[in-house]
Amino acid sequence: MHRKVNILQYVKTESGWTWKPIPKNGKKNTYQWSRLESPHLYITWREHNGRRYQKTGSTPSEALEAGRRKEFELAGRAVLQHGWKNPGKNRSHDQRGRC
Repeated sequence: MHRKVNILQYVKTESGWTWKPIPKNGKKNTYQWSRLESPHLYITWREHNGRRYQKTGSTPSEALEAGRRKEFELAGRAVLQHGWKNPGKNRSHDQRGRC
């Protein structure tokens, strides 16, 4: 199960509506929100062999929050589907996590 969520903008061009990524700063790998072409922001993810889209709002903070929530949701589904594997289950720990 894929757990990666992308943020896209839905932009009207001369040939119709199209999906475009949010421009990123190459050095810091952060989004450049000032270069948005459209206020229509969506998150995308893969589920059941298809791409799913969800409108997030029109502000960068709404888009980032929706993306974060969806990543947590997908991670939770993966745990339910495949089970949680505790890498240290053979070790005994006290309440503070020390051996």
